[in-house]
Amino acid sequence: GRPAAPVNRKAVIEGEGKLLAVSDPQSSAYSRGDRVFHQKFGYGRVLAAEGSKLTVAFDKAGEKKVLDSFVERA
Repeated sequence: GRPAAPVNRKAVIEGEGKLLAVSDPQSSAYSRGDRVFHQKFGYGRVLAAEGSKLTVAFDKAGEKKVLDSFVERA
């Protein structure tokens, strides 16, 4: 088969990101180190924030990627 063109793949990823993002992808309501609470996973600490997508280290559930709309400040 033909090699995949990385430019096309990148464009698709950016397009999906724009559709999913509800806020400026560079800003988030949360910052690294913030304590948060998730209904299912419990308490955790934000490891990284990329727009509305957070990587959180939960005390009991481990590391998860969640949308910021599913957590609240703890």
